[in-house]
Amino acid sequence: MTNPSLGSWQPVIHGAVASFLIGGVDLFFVLSGFLIGGILIDHRTAGNYFKVFWARRAARILPVYFLLLATYVAALAARPYFDAPWADKWLLLNPLPIWSYITFMNNNVMAYYGETGALWIGVTWSLCVEEQFYLIFPLIVYFSRNRTVLLICVSGVVIAPIIRTVIWTVWGNFYMAYFPTPSRMDTLMFGVLVAMAVRNPDTLALARRWRRWLDLLALLLVVTLTGLIWRAPWTIQYSFVAAGCAYAILRIYISDGLYRRLLTGKWIVAAGLISYPLYMYHQAVNGLMHGFIANQVPTLVSWRDLGIAIGVVAVSVSLATISTVYFESFFRRLGRKLKYVPADPSERIPVVGTPRGAATG
Repeated sequence: MTNPSLGSWQPVIHGAVASFLIGGVDLFFVLSGFLIGGILIDHRTAGNYFKVFWARRAARILPVYFLLLATYVAALAARPYFDAPWADKWLLLNPLPIWSYITFMNNNVMAYYGETGALWIGVTWSLCVEEQFYLIFPLIVYFSRNRTVLLICVSGVVIAPIIRTVIWTVWGNFYMAYFPTPSRMDTLMFGVLVAMAVRNPDTLALARRWRRWLDLLALLLVVTLTGLIWRAPWTIQYSFVAAGCAYAILRIYISDGLYRRLLTGKWIVAAGLISYPLYMYHQAVNGLMHGFIANQVPTLVSWRDLGIAIGVVAVSVSLATISTVYFESFFRRLGRKLKYVPADPSERIPVVGTPRGAATG
């Protein structure tokens, strides 16, 4: 929370950057679509395609997820024994059924109840969208030809904002329009489309040829998202953010300059390695630090609050780094022991952009 009375400039700045601040989740979805889509396309003909993919995803995702869930359950159990009203106002407010978290369905439960539930674990709604994507999209890639996959991705990009708009117009329910996977599939599909594009030499050549115009279009998109000239309906803004994130990834592959070096540098790579536990842990750290230090929910109205916020970032990054190095690494090594086994080359479906008959495993 912020305090608009701190200055008349604050609402203006907030309005200009709000779309980018809330776009962090959309960036994660686009990146997931890009990385996971690429993995599935590259290994679609492997004899152990499903086994290896799902086992590796479980090794990557589940340890951190269930660790966070365990801390949340422990906090609920311990809550009656501590005098911490700030926890009831934010971290543990309106808890959802535990089964919804265990089954990775809490995004749909949030939509049904019209609330985010306890914010200690509220961020996991996006992970539920990812898990549902992990279950469904491998089947689509495996049983479909490239053109069908492309058609499904384009359809997802077009249909998702329509779903959000219809739900908002008919029911006026933000949660129902925002949290379910069908409402978020445009962000994931944008990522898959980029994964397909970078595997197609002709598409990459075309993007390089039109790069200046694509840059201009991306700039216009950014200006639109600021709302300084025109603000698109919020149901469409998420698609605009996803499109911008998708182009930001694509541009790495059509540029050899400073932009590429910055986004492939070691600091960006290091940040990417801890991004998942950082995202999962930061909300609980935020609530606990503001509660124990200032006896309040997370708020930004004073210099003390700013100092706590900086401390939250430092603690969250440190915790995510420790988690990555000393906790998750064990499970990730187990996952990497499973290797994709190429099927008979004569039975392979060529990857997008791969000459017919070339290796795709």
